[in-house]
Amino acid sequence: MTNMTNKYMTTKQVANELEVSVATVCRWVRDGILPAKRFGKRIIKIPCVEVEKLLDQDQRTAVN
Repeated sequence: MTNMTNKYMTTKQVANELEVSVATVCRWVRDGILPAKRFGKRIIKIPCVEVEKLLDQDQRTAVN
């Protein structure tokens, strides 16, 4: 995973990492699927740990 030295990733970084659209990442945040923190009114940051969890979950699902 890229940028793992940072604690947080932007919605665009997460979208690129998970190969989905930014709108999908925002929807996941809104629906509570992907926990995130808001910095101000418009800035959304997703903890790298949460992205790792999604990737791990996806890999386990793909194996089964």
